[in-house]
Amino acid sequence: MSNPAFPSSDRDGRMKAPSLRKNNEEVLRKAFMQQAREACMDMTHEFGRCAKEASIMVVFNCRAENKAMQDCLSREYNEETFKLYLEKQGMPPSTPAYTLTDRFTDMFK
Repeated sequence: MSNPAFPSSDRDGRMKAPSLRKNNEEVLRKAFMQQAREACMDMTHEFGRCAKEASIMVVFNCRAENKAMQDCLSREYNEETFKLYLEKQGMPPSTPAYTLTDRFTDMFK
């Protein structure tokens, strides 16, 4: 049962780390991925143009364009940049500050 004075407190009265709900995190991830796609639009168009020209040989003829597009997307969209995006938006991290393992190891010290 939670403490009415502290709605975000744990059963034993300790404060929980603020975190996002999974559905909120999913919405933010989709918005962040859209921004990453927009940032890499030039490389995506280059790969698309090459793929149209190369037709069935796209795998062999467009390796450089594909690599450039994939590098851009992985640079723009990863966990580190998503955490920075959350901080910029003023949102708490999606994972608590402690893990279950941390709680158990603290109990036996």
